[in-house]
Amino acid sequence: TLGGFRGIRAELLIALKKAPQPLTAKELADRFGLTPNALRRHLDALEGEELVAHRREVRGVGAPVHAYA
Repeated sequence: TLGGFRGIRAELLIALKKAPQPLTAKELADRFGLTPNALRRHLDALEGEELVAHRREVRGVGAPVHAYA
């Protein structure tokens, strides 16, 4: 286990730590084969534990995205 987490949450922590830049929920969802909404539930739980943080970023045209690190 990683910090007491197993499965997808442990894998999310590893993926975010290895990523060269913050990743969006959609980018992570595509990587893990989940919907962005399903993945956000895991990210919200990790954020509640203060292991993950997000910030709003403008990436191209359209609404800002939440990028997680």
